[in-house]
Amino acid sequence: QYISGTDGGVLRGLIQDHVDAGVKLTHPSTFLSRSQYQQFVYAALVDVLDDGEEIVCERGSIFMPKLGVELWTGKQVISTLLHHLTPKLYCMHKTKTSPALLGYGHDKVLIIDGEMLRGILDKNAFGSSSFGLVHSIHEAYGASAASTILSVLGRLFTFY
Repeated sequence: QYISGTDGGVLRGLIQDHVDAGVKLTHPSTFLSRSQYQQFVYAALVDVLDDGEEIVCERGSIFMPKLGVELWTGKQVISTLLHHLTPKLYCMHKTKTSPALLGYGHDKVLIIDGEMLRGILDKNAFGSSSFGLVHSIHEAYGASAASTILSVLGRLFTFY
């Protein structure tokens, strides 16, 4: 159960260590190699994949062919998970982290069609607070999807 039966308040969230990992992973300065990106996505989805089910990976956000470098952001890891679990999610909410620490435009999380476009995931996104990412998933897809995304994010942030 994710929502309280009496007042509709949020009952479940992730622990503080996971919140810290979520902030670090989705921070604008976080970049990952191909192997890191793939390991994070697989570690998060390993328990929810059916036999033979494929994970569609995104292309890197930074590509320098002359140097042979391709990098992914932490937001792309979250987007890949959302595309697999809740493909048409639209969500916009404020972060709890101060805008002064993040820079312009990162004080609000924006997710369109399962693609995390800006912001960072902090306590407002997957803590026990209302109108965050997990609460939006609960409203759009139900309690089972909210439970699955909490489990997937918990595995991701533990691995990170």
